[in-house]
Amino acid sequence: ICYAWAEEAGVSKFGSFSGSGSGTSITGLGFSPRLLIVKSFSGSNNTDWLVIDSERGANEQVYANTNGIEQTGSGWSLDSDGFTPDGGTWDASGTNYIYMAWS
Repeated sequence: ICYAWAEEAGVSKFGSFSGSGSGTSITGLGFSPRLLIVKSFSGSNNTDWLVIDSERGANEQVYANTNGIEQTGSGWSLDSDGFTPDGGTWDASGTNYIYMAWS
């Protein structure tokens, strides 16, 4: 399966960030994300596909590539122009992450 999306200003944004270990804020999306998908792609911290949506709240999480149930995390926020991951697993120093966000 291949999913192919294109960015549309104010609707969707795709990018990457490098973890700092201290809650890096990702800004410049142009909207507050209603749906966010994040995954590490390099570094020592290998993560699953994390899915967060604004309906359930930033700390109610589903992992798209597992058969696990919804989990409650902490430290995430969906901001007015982006998002802030927790300062641990999802912002590990030396790890790079990709994200997909929709308004």
